[in-house]
Amino acid sequence: MSYYELPRLKKLLMQRYGISSIEEVKNPLSKMYLDFALSTVWRGELVKNIISRHIDIKGKKYLDVGCAYGGFLVVFEKAGAIDVVGIDINEQLLDYSRAVIDDCNLNAQIFKKDILNLDEISELGKFDLITCNDVIEHVDYPKTALENMVSMLNENGMIFMQIPNRFSASFIKSDGHFQLFGITVLPKQLADKYYNEIYSANKHDVTYKSLNYYINNLNKSDMECSVINSIEEDKDQKLRLIDGTFEECERNIQTFSINLPLDLKDVVIKRVLRMSNVFKQQYKKYLNLKYTDKSKASALADKLILKFGVDFWILLAKKPN
Repeated sequence: MSYYELPRLKKLLMQRYGISSIEEVKNPLSKMYLDFALSTVWRGELVKNIISRHIDIKGKKYLDVGCAYGGFLVVFEKAGAIDVVGIDINEQLLDYSRAVIDDCNLNAQIFKKDILNLDEISELGKFDLITCNDVIEHVDYPKTALENMVSMLNENGMIFMQIPNRFSASFIKSDGHFQLFGITVLPKQLADKYYNEIYSANKHDVTYKSLNYYINNLNKSDMECSVINSIEEDKDQKLRLIDGTFEECERNIQTFSINLPLDLKDVVIKRVLRMSNVFKQQYKKYLNLKYTDKSKASALADKLILKFGVDFWILLAKKPN
């Protein structure tokens, strides 16, 4: 299914943006949001293909937490999941999901429910598979969200999450939510201040946590966790790409013209440079190890790629018997 075979979704999006054609949108941020919306089914297919390597989707009860544009519901219902359910707290996004479900003539159920409200979500029953993609960073209390998702799993159930990595070099250069330079390296309070200087009328609803934060909290709920990101076979090439992106970040500092308070701007610059230096020091260590200890070099490359070269961590958590 192409992006443009979703006529009801397209109609709602054009109404939302006050346009008569998707091609009218020229603002880079608006274009990014539209591309994200229109790619909803395609993105669902990518996730389904990953999950299919770990679980047989057919016959599984399926829940998408933060279903947004509904594409995952379409893909998993077509893949044979049963009792396909999506929840979101944003009524406008739920309208988009309903439009996509109607466009595809499917039967997925969509509800306005808050993953933080255990009483609300308990009404839905239990599931064999839960996805939560690019959502957990928007939740005020991620630990509670994790606990509630675990409580909704059947035995042998699985949670699949894609979680943005704040220290990805490409996200430091331009984050995946607002295309702002350096915002991801800031602690929450300063990131809020940065965002509010640019978008004063809106709330900055993004909170980044470390990969270990999610793993540790899921482990406390007796979940078995695996990070299943694929590491490129050509690690040298990937590390060169990361290094090149940090070089771009350092050049961007010279033209960093966003109108921020000087003290905040200084913090952004210092933190970006710090992350660049951390990578470069470890990258230099890797280059030396290549000639003295290939095993250690390979392990260090994996660590650097996972920390700085992966935009989204892919986390799989299984509930044992």
